[in-house]
Amino acid sequence: EKKITWFKKSFPGQDLAAWMVYFIFLTRRLKLPQLNQLCRDYSFNKQALAKLNFFKKNSKSALKVISSPSKLSTHELYQQLRSFSNEGLLALLCLAPASLAQKRIKLFLKKLSKIRLMIRGEHLKRLGLKPGPRYRQVLRQLLLAKIEGRIASFTDELRLARRLVKN
Repeated sequence: EKKITWFKKSFPGQDLAAWMVYFIFLTRRLKLPQLNQLCRDYSFNKQALAKLNFFKKNSKSALKVISSPSKLSTHELYQQLRSFSNEGLLALLCLAPASLAQKRIKLFLKKLSKIRLMIRGEHLKRLGLKPGPRYRQVLRQLLLAKIEGRIASFTDELRLARRLVKN
């Protein structure tokens, strides 16, 4: 309950279905097929089912990585947590066995999850990059650089994009 209140105060306007956080804990011991059957029996919508399935499939490995005392780069932390829903992140925060893991989840929630690129596909096109899979690669490298703090402004993004497009 305290963590839900903390989340709502810390991130006003962010979507959070508190019932789902409780449901994650109530169904923790169920296997994935049992969870899916329960969700079908109670006609859960596809979005809720997808969030619950993702949490069930990925929470243990994510907790293991973020709880490890070994160094974890901001990019690695971002990669571990970026696909979790707010409900999943809050459940992870409650399950995190150590303060280090909790600090990492809070860092993700407060800072890393908010990082967005200003550069768009049309900018890459103007730089001479043809639309295709390379767009995703360049955008991913730009986001990594921004997460790691190597770039900050639109000008920085454009400068790095130029270099990446040329290579």
